[in-house]
Amino acid sequence: MNTGESTDHLTITIDPVEESPIGGVYFLVRASVNGEPLSDVLDVDEFFKSVAPLDSLVATQNKKSSKARLAPITERLPLFNCTCGFFGCGGYYVDVTVTTTALLWESTFIHTSSQPPRRFTFSWENIRTVSEAVIYGIINAMSQYPKTEIGSGVMSGDLAKKLPLYRQQLDNLITITDFKPVTPSLLSG
Repeated sequence: MNTGESTDHLTITIDPVEESPIGGVYFLVRASVNGEPLSDVLDVDEFFKSVAPLDSLVATQNKKSSKARLAPITERLPLFNCTCGFFGCGGYYVDVTVTTTALLWESTFIHTSSQPPRRFTFSWENIRTVSEAVIYGIINAMSQYPKTEIGSGVMSGDLAKKLPLYRQQLDNLITITDFKPVTPSLLSG
């Protein structure tokens, strides 16, 4: 890792699928950093949006000389939501920075019980593993509840419809970072 910082470790827990009072089913993705749970729930769609700039950053780097230093790409995303699935009800923005070596999160709201608000640095391999786990959670919910809307929060949109896009983001991540998928069978079909 070439960020000059230590690497943090992101893990997720996917709560069991529950029926939504407005139809369909939902599950919640809870995130922890270095074993400490973060408040609110991870917005699956925003999580996958956060890794999207990596392919354009790497493509730009490949066009430039190896000595060229590229500026990281930073976006403010509503990465965490209330369990209902609406950002305005709860949740918080995270400044997400994409570099060729890491994904960084920074927010005055993102903190754990033992650490002040700060910046978290995740390796791309760690992000790939989390991405695979989220995709597996969607596939698992789809197999349990075929032909039913699958949400990430009580009233969120249908993640099953976005699964091809999430798979493409993961494929790009695997290709760009030269990783082999841990669970290739989940990525087919």
